[in-house]
Amino acid sequence: VCPNLRTVAPDFEEVLRYSGIVRGIFARYTNRVQPFGMDEAWLDVSGPGIDIDEVFSLANHLRHTVREETGLPVSVGVGDNRVFAKLGSDLKKPDGVSVVCADNRLAVLDPLPVDSLLFIGRATTRQLHAIGIFTVGQLAAVEPGVLRAVFGKNGLMLSGFARGNDAASVIAEDAQVKMKSVGNSIT
Repeated sequence: VCPNLRTVAPDFEEVLRYSGIVRGIFARYTNRVQPFGMDEAWLDVSGPGIDIDEVFSLANHLRHTVREETGLPVSVGVGDNRVFAKLGSDLKKPDGVSVVCADNRLAVLDPLPVDSLLFIGRATTRQLHAIGIFTVGQLAAVEPGVLRAVFGKNGLMLSGFARGNDAASVIAEDAQVKMKSVGNSIT
């Protein structure tokens, strides 16, 4: 199918090195950085008097700084919570800034496929499709109790995420977190 395809083995050590460099750049902007895998992180730059336009400008500055110092493109999502920020970072790949907040949630998120949401994988997507839910907007419109009946307590989390309810704070990388389990995954 692709006769000229060339594969390159991943260089785990190099990925880790660049991850460290980029996190160092993040640390210049805030001390509230929560890694999410090797190549993503949430940064909390909120504070008194900081509005979404200022954060958008800051995100663009951060993106340009990473590009200048590492040569890497960075997609940044600006949001009023972690779920919106993650969704925003996926909207303008490989190198852009998107804002997703309460003011534009309906226009930006509601038309997206339901599997755009954080923590919705193939199995959950199939279950949601089976009950007629295909978009984030449709998921947000379902009564949380219905989702709880189908998915248990995860149904309430899915409902909350679709509505932009994520009260969890960014947990700084150096904060002590009690581990509940050890997972194994491949990306």
